[in-house]
Formats: sequence, C-alpha cells, structure tokens
Amino acid sequence: MKADFVIEKNTYTACTDDIVGILREMKIEEVYLVGIDTDCCVLKTTIDLFERNIRPIVISSCCTSNGGLESHIAALRVLERTIGKEQIVF
Repeated sequence: MKADFVIEKNTYTACTDDIVGILREMKIEEVYLVGIDTDCCVLKTTIDLFERNIRPIVISSCCTSNGGLESHIAALRVLERTIGKEQIVF
C-alpha cells in the first residue's frame, strides 16, 4: 500500500490547517483514528476534528497509551462524553 500524503506532526494534534485543507479539498467528512497515546495525541486530534465538523471514528483496539491501560480507558471515557459513544469502535 502506498501513502498519498505524508505530513510530519510535531504537536499533540494531527489536525493541522494543512490536514483540514486536504480533507476539505477531497470532500472527506469522516476520519478513522488509531495511534499511540490515546490520552494525548489521539484525544486531541479527535476533538479537533469533531470541532471542525469532520466526523472522527476512534478504533480503540488500535490505540494504546504510554500511561498504561488506565490512561487509555480514561481517554476513551472522555471521548465518549465529548464526541459520543457511537464514535468509538472496538
């Protein structure tokens, strides 16, 4: 598989103006998220997408946290409250 875009990230969020511009240009309305540090980068990116009216779907079984399972689960609970339980799949 070949990536169409590679954008380096040096902040918690991957939802940069460049990314949002690409998503809007391509008329993408839904983004699936996976990653390390559910309680930091995944959480921040997910909420940033949600606030820009781009539907985030978190695939929780493909996320984890350096803070351990407790941090991972806590982040998922926060996301359930902020973006909705139906936005998190296992």
